Parts: sequence; C-alpha cells; structure tokens
Amino acid sequence: MLIRSAVLQEEHQDQYLTRESYFISQAEVNEVINFTDLELFVRDSETGRSISKAMIGIDAIARTAVGDDRGNVFIDNILEGTYTVDIIVPGYIACSKQIYLSSNQLNRMLIMMIRNC
Repeated sequence: MLIRSAVLQEEHQDQYLTRESYFISQAEVNEVINFTDLELFVRDSETGRSISKAMIGIDAIARTAVGDDRGNVFIDNILEGTYTVDIIVPGYIACSKQIYLSSNQLNRMLIMMIRNC
C-alpha cells in the first residue's frame, strides 16, 4: 500500500498546488470581489439642516457608523448588493432604507429624518 501511494504522488506531482499559488495581491482581490463605498447625508426634513451623530447600521454585514458634526456618514469596503440601512437619531423617527450599492463607485444617499413629536 505504501508503494502505491508513492507511485501516485510521483505520477501526479505536477498537479499539486504549491503554497505560493494561494497568494494574490489586494488589487487582484478587488477585481474579483466588487467592493463599493457608501456616503450618507443625514438632514432634518423640516429645516434641511445637518443632523450630527446619526447612528447607521447595515445588519446583513454587521457594519455600523456614526455621523460626523455635519451629518455625513462614510462606510467603505462594502460588497456590491442590496442592503437595508437603518438610521437612528435621538429625537427623530428611526427609519430603514433598502438600497442597491453598485460596485467600484461611491454611492451617495440623502436621508431626510422626521422629528419625533
């Protein structure tokens, strides 16, 4: 039995993969896997003013972010696809938006929040 294994290994040695064949560059990964970015602008629906500290969540990929003082939120390296984005701001009605993110481009979205009465 040991002899048979040794013969098979010698006969098919050129078909074995080496460890070096598993390594690819980040650029090659980005070509195969379509990543994209998402930029949100969170504003008050009545005044149009920026809302700071908005909490953004994309549950399907376990990504969260918090808006800056100008109401801008940026999330990078998201796979292309359709997602539900949850937006929560204290004093406003929470909302969810379904969006499609196109690959290899910056996807922008304006979110108008309604005050909680």
